[in-house]
This record gives sequence, structure tokens and C-alpha cells, in this order.
Amino acid sequence: MKLKASDRPRAGFIYEDSTARSLKRRGHKVKQMPRNAKYDLNVNGTKVEVKAAVKTKYKGSDGYPIEGYVFSNMKKNPKNDKYILKCLSPDRKRTLKTYEIPSRLVKQKTLTITDNGKYEKFRKSASLRRAARRLKYETVGSLTGAALAMGPEGIVEAGRSFLGLPYREESVNFSLIVRGAVGATIGRYISSNILRRKQHEERRRENQQRRGIRAGYGAPGHLGAF
Repeated sequence: MKLKASDRPRAGFIYEDSTARSLKRRGHKVKQMPRNAKYDLNVNGTKVEVKAAVKTKYKGSDGYPIEGYVFSNMKKNPKNDKYILKCLSPDRKRTLKTYEIPSRLVKQKTLTITDNGKYEKFRKSASLRRAARRLKYETVGSLTGAALAMGPEGIVEAGRSFLGLPYREESVNFSLIVRGAVGATIGRYISSNILRRKQHEERRRENQQRRGIRAGYGAPGHLGAF
């Protein structure tokens, strides 16, 4: 059955949904609001509106060209507490930068973000988040691999060494180090592959959603960013 135009999710649903999933992965409690709500997400009790834009060029009031990300339809008396502004690549497939700006600081209907502009202090680094996520996976994998490789006795000996106590058997020293190092390497490799598969699956789902939006299909009932 073909959906009515009023029932089709708007293009901004892609970015709202990806933002919600990203926040959930980082441990936040997120609720996506219905279409007729005044904002997009409720994040730990904070009302959030999500907007996305690609870089454009236009003439400023002084006649000189300006290049930046233009976010329109900003509310004069917003019901949301914060804006999450996503700066997209030209093909709209990647988020290059993300800004979290309190709505009380936005006084104009159109907000433009330029490189190294006044809103840089509100920028959230996606690269740092990805690095932290990778470090977490690799650390857990390394510790788990080392523990499995050393076994219960090896873990006890490692604990004694950590506490400054002597090894109960001198011969255990070298073998314990080798087993732990090999196990940590294997564990790190496995955890890195798991993370890569998860990231690939997330990108696949986003691409499927994007294709569904363009075709006019998808889950209705969500407010698009614009």
C-alpha cells in the first residue's frame, strides 16, 4: 500500500534516528517523540531538537561570500532545551561535525556554522568518541584474552606480582608473560573485528533507512529535523 505524503517520514528522520541510537550506545536514556511534538528527542529529561545541513555558499550582508552550514527554522520561543546540529558531507552520507548548542543562546531564525567560528566551543568530536569506543573494546578484549590464556593459576600469580609478592615458582615467570602477551594480542584482534562488524552493520542499517526514505517508505510517526 502506498503511503500518503502526510504519513511518510521526513528526510530528517534519518539523522534523528542515528542520533538517538548513538546516544543510546553511550548510555543515555533516549525517547523519540511523536511527529506532532515540539522537539525530536528526550535525552535523560533534556528536550533535544536535531537538525542537519550541508555546507553552502552565499553572500553576507556586506556582499562578501560566506561558506558554512546553514540551519533554518530555528524557533523564537523554543520548547527544546538544546539543539544537536549535524554538519553533513556533500552527499549527506557522513556526519563531519556535530554541535550541541543550548536553545537559549539561539536568538535568530537561521543559524550558520562556519569553520573556526564562534560556535566551535560547542563542537563534539566524533573522532574522539570513536577512539574512546575502540580503546574500550580493545582493552576489554586484551584483558579477557590474557586472563583466558593464563588460566586461574596465572591470574593468581599476576595478582601476586601486582601486589609486589614473589612468584611461588620461578619457572612460572617467563611462561606467564608469554601466555599473557599472546592471549592479550589475540583478544585485542577479536574485539577489534567485533567492533568493525558492529560499525559495518550500523552503516548498513542507516543506508537502508536512507533508501527507504527516498522511496517514500519507512516507519511513520517520527518528527524529522527539517
